[in-house]
Amino acid sequence: IINDMLGAAEVNANESATLFSQRIIDTGKKGDNKKIGVYAPATKKKKQKEGRTSTFVNLQDSEQMWNNFAVIENSIQGKVIKTIVAGKNELTNEKLGWNADRYGDFLTLTKTEEKMLAKAFDSELQIILNKYF
Repeated sequence: IINDMLGAAEVNANESATLFSQRIIDTGKKGDNKKIGVYAPATKKKKQKEGRTSTFVNLQDSEQMWNNFAVIENSIQGKVIKTIVAGKNELTNEKLGWNADRYGDFLTLTKTEEKMLAKAFDSELQIILNKYF
């Protein structure tokens, strides 16, 4: 049961990261539905010339931050499952830190995303419970 629970926690954490990172890339919005930010005019012009998103900040300049963002820990500590999603390397964690300092807590889910993940996780937990009890 423990391995199944760990697996469910890791899947849920990965789905969470996918949801908020894709929303940020597609819309430039944080979990509170507010824009992360806007580009300075010179940056906006440069991005337009490169054919990249310029109307909102999507934190995808190099794609390195999102490509190196994943579950880095999934463990049992007493009666608690601890699953951490973060950068897989020091540079990615630095980028996450810089962006958090500049834009605030952008790694959050919307209420709709939270409900969707909770429902999926509840379903997975029920499958696990039915398997063992």
